[in-house]
Amino acid sequence: MTVSITRKIITHVCAVTLSVVAASHLLAQDVTWTPNFRDSDVLEVIRAVQDVTGKTMIIDPRVRGQITVMSNTAVDADAYYQIFLRALDVNGFTAVETGNNMVSILPTQDARAAPLPFADFNAGDSSQYVTEAFQLENVSVSQVLPVLRPLVSQSTGQMSAYPAGNMIVLVDTVANVERIRQILQRIDQSSIPETDIVRLQFASAIDMVALLQDLQEERAPTEEEPVSTRLQITADERTNSVLVTGGQRQRENIRELVTLLDQPREQNGNTRVVYLEYANAARVAEVLSAVVRDRFGLSTDDAQNTQPRQASIQADPDNNALIITADLDIVESLMDVVQRLDIQRAQVLVEAIIVEINDDVGQNLGIQWLFRDDSGGFASSFDAGNNLQQLGLVTDGALSDDRRDALTGLAAGLAGVAGQSIGIGRLGGSTDLMALIDLLQANSGANILSTPNILTTDNSEAVITVGESVPFVTGSFTNTGGSGSVQNPFQTINRQNVGTTLRVTPHVNRGDRVALDISQEISSISPKAGAVDLITNERKIETRVTVADGETVVLGGLIRDNVIQTEQRVPLLGSVPGIGRLFRSQTSSVQKTNLLVFIRPTILRDDDALRGATAEKYQLIREQQLRQTPLSGWLFEEDDMPVLPAWETTRSGQADNGDIRNPQTAP
Repeated sequence: MTVSITRKIITHVCAVTLSVVAASHLLAQDVTWTPNFRDSDVLEVIRAVQDVTGKTMIIDPRVRGQITVMSNTAVDADAYYQIFLRALDVNGFTAVETGNNMVSILPTQDARAAPLPFADFNAGDSSQYVTEAFQLENVSVSQVLPVLRPLVSQSTGQMSAYPAGNMIVLVDTVANVERIRQILQRIDQSSIPETDIVRLQFASAIDMVALLQDLQEERAPTEEEPVSTRLQITADERTNSVLVTGGQRQRENIRELVTLLDQPREQNGNTRVVYLEYANAARVAEVLSAVVRDRFGLSTDDAQNTQPRQASIQADPDNNALIITADLDIVESLMDVVQRLDIQRAQVLVEAIIVEINDDVGQNLGIQWLFRDDSGGFASSFDAGNNLQQLGLVTDGALSDDRRDALTGLAAGLAGVAGQSIGIGRLGGSTDLMALIDLLQANSGANILSTPNILTTDNSEAVITVGESVPFVTGSFTNTGGSGSVQNPFQTINRQNVGTTLRVTPHVNRGDRVALDISQEISSISPKAGAVDLITNERKIETRVTVADGETVVLGGLIRDNVIQTEQRVPLLGSVPGIGRLFRSQTSSVQKTNLLVFIRPTILRDDDALRGATAEKYQLIREQQLRQTPLSGWLFEEDDMPVLPAWETTRSGQADNGDIRNPQTAP
């Protein structure tokens, strides 16, 4: 069945013939239309397309004119709409899809400012104006724009560049956008950048690269080169070369610049004085001399140096300064080394406790005699023991006339006697003889030998010694005169320290751990030694330990046994064979000593940490002084008890009665 609809508008006729192909069921009918417009008003054509497609048309007031479309082919609704878009494009109009099945009809020159959708290359709507953004990967937008601008639709299309993102934004019909997209795919091909190696003869590669990068830092990417081939400059210190990666023109420019800069320096001598803040000038001078010899092949000895280039490095101990004389390039290189060496090193507070754990066992065996006359007085004819005073109390109580007083006195006397006492009764009418047999046993505990505190710099040895300087005879000399007599005899003596010596060298590692080189020595003079042949007992620990900051480590386990035997006797009587044992007292003691060393390192990295450690020790001494002030009332005058001022007052310099060198009295 064929349906024909004719409309007469003014003097023009718009004829549209609709052909309907009937099917077996009305809902399954396929309807086609044959577009045929002859000088038809554009508004009537838009209305006809609206009836066919069902779209909502929004028409710009400037859309006016006639449209002519001649066709004898029946098409479906989609093809009908595409023919309509082509007709609009020919007459200077365009249709913009705005969503929700709505279409805006407006002049083509205004389509660029409209909210155009992004291109859908599979929609088949080739005449519709769309927006598309292209991201270039291998070429720059500045290279592509001159090629693509002639391809954009004249007066209706628009192409813009975004150099920062290396992107192109295009507004045009779907067909033209698709064509430009295919062209860009062929142009934007990956390219592998080339690298040039420029070897330097005089300049340093690191300095050269730093200079070139400073020149390039303020520059934006060149318009001739893409982002992927931007200039890259790298230094190869091992071969003293500069690696240049980028476009050909860029590489050529850099090579020319490097050639101009890589020139020999003027070999004029240069002297510089460097004042050091922390490092020792003499030690730094030794290090720099070794660097000059090893790196530059120069000698710092002017007398032996025969090479054209010379270097002189001297230390000034009075000012802790370095005097460097060399070529300018050598001086600059050494200055960098000096800056790295002249740094503030951490300090380490080493607190130590040196303890002897004694297990003393002593035995005294002997007889001590005491005589008493009728007057009640006690006297000893010799001094053979240490219990005579207490023994006098015992006998005084035991021989009292009053029995009750005797028991009381005897108990009081025995309470003070060490060992076992045996009493022998009255001998004769007026003399009492008492004897005390000593059998003593004593145990002693820990003996703290020293508690030194040492503050030293990282990697520096600290030594503390507490003891005596003892003379040792190392030789003797005699001169025999003409008569055979000895003349002018003399001895050679060497003095050695005897006592406690602690040597510590800390090494601060990463992670606040401290490696300690420890040498601990305890020495004493043997009691068996004479005046000439002195014998020293020595216990020594040498080790290296690693401990965390503020933690305590214990060293020791050195055990020594000392057997000491002494004898006390009554002159003459103690030497008589047989009965002389009654007038002698012998003492035998065994001393077992275990030496232990407790060490705690504390890292002090800045002035605040050092000030805090000093304040802690300062306050400890002040508290001990304050605890002694109650004794001033009956032992000392109040003004004679010095007390350090408070720490904060000392720091601020506002002590009432002076400073730490002139302490104030107790409040």
